[in-house]
Amino acid sequence: MKKIIAIVLAAVMVFSLAACGDSGPKPEDTVKTFCESMKNFDIAAMQACLDKQFSEDELFGEGEEDYGGLVEFVKKSASELTYTVNKAEVNGDTAKVTADMQYTDISPVIKETFTAFFTKMIELMFSGASEEESDEAFEETLKEIIANGETSRADTTVTFDLKKVDKEWKITEMPEEAMVVLTGNMEKGIDDIDLGLDGDDMDFGFETQEPVEYPVSEEVLVDNEYARMTLVNAKRDEWGDYAFEIRCENKTEDTNLYFAIDNEVVNGWLVDSYFSETVEPGSELTSSLYMFSSDLEPAGIESPDRMELYIRIFDADSWDPDYIVDDVITVYPTGLSEADIVEPARPAKSSEYVVADNDDFTFIIVGEKDQEGNFSFGAGALQVYIKNKSDKKLYFEWDDVYVNGVEADPYFGCTLPAGQQAAYDMSFDVSNFEDNTFESYEKVEFTLKVRDDEDWESKDIMNETFVYEP
Repeated sequence: MKKIIAIVLAAVMVFSLAACGDSGPKPEDTVKTFCESMKNFDIAAMQACLDKQFSEDELFGEGEEDYGGLVEFVKKSASELTYTVNKAEVNGDTAKVTADMQYTDISPVIKETFTAFFTKMIELMFSGASEEESDEAFEETLKEIIANGETSRADTTVTFDLKKVDKEWKITEMPEEAMVVLTGNMEKGIDDIDLGLDGDDMDFGFETQEPVEYPVSEEVLVDNEYARMTLVNAKRDEWGDYAFEIRCENKTEDTNLYFAIDNEVVNGWLVDSYFSETVEPGSELTSSLYMFSSDLEPAGIESPDRMELYIRIFDADSWDPDYIVDDVITVYPTGLSEADIVEPARPAKSSEYVVADNDDFTFIIVGEKDQEGNFSFGAGALQVYIKNKSDKKLYFEWDDVYVNGVEADPYFGCTLPAGQQAAYDMSFDVSNFEDNTFESYEKVEFTLKVRDDEDWESKDIMNETFVYEP
């Protein structure tokens, strides 16, 4: 669902350098041009009328060709816009203009489409359907709902703030109400879906919990003459996942800066997550680092009490950058002190299989994880424990993998900094199995490859074949 929503929002926010043209000396003319561009879903012309552009780094990589039916539906609703631009209130080089708008509210169709698709999506997940098949199922659902569903007309008044820039009136930024009009109030339909998931009629078996706002607020992670990076806030949502809102500020006048958090060590365990943003000179951007409970569970982490963030900031346009920041910053989001934090012990079972334990690293197959709560389409995932004992950053992977004699690629690859440890639930691509499933691990053959992650030309630290027979 998030992917589908993201694509539509991406279409709404396409970045363009096209000019608005000669809009004349009146602020009303700029607003009229903007409203007509909304009606035509001409994002380039809209952006050109704005002084504050959408950041290019807010965009997603996928285009309108994906889920085209949804994009076309939003465009059609935009074409039905009618509007009246009222007289401007001008105060020197600033102005305020209101526009009365009547638009098509598609939120009921959006809600009904995603509600119907959720049921199909669960079935597709368990049947091992491909992404293309899921996309086709969504398109079919949308087409059916559009044909039989009902939209309505809605009225709103949008206020535009303008300022004179180089003798031309520019709208300071996209009003939130205008985005509602442009997308046909789609966000309300999506919000209604989220509310519906808590109801008795939308029970898919997922347990939710009370959201938690952590006490960390406006904690500065990095601050120098070039950049500032701030942890704005942190929270746990109703699904048990975590979001850390981070503001990145570029203080330079002529350099695009790349902000990245490459690794996070949480309560002593490396956790898969990633954050990156490119910020233009003299600008700031706020985005979120996400961390999923499913990535914390293998290590037994119940809350992110201590986070060691591997932060890098450098010239985004340089192929061989000199790092402005290349450091590890420690934060305590939940408010606990260092003395109160307990690092979980590594997972262990009496039947565990030690693949390797040498001066450089330890690699252990702890055992099979219970099936409950994971989507492995058959036997549960394999629990693995890894520790890097060396002074190098090591990369671990499995190759030439066979489960019960059938080729099965693992969803696994781990880069582990020096001295760090990690726990993973390793599942497999089961597309080669009959009915896309297998009941138990009888025999797992694999080649463990370990190399220096910063020197791929060097000889592998390990490249050996093993057999795991529970």
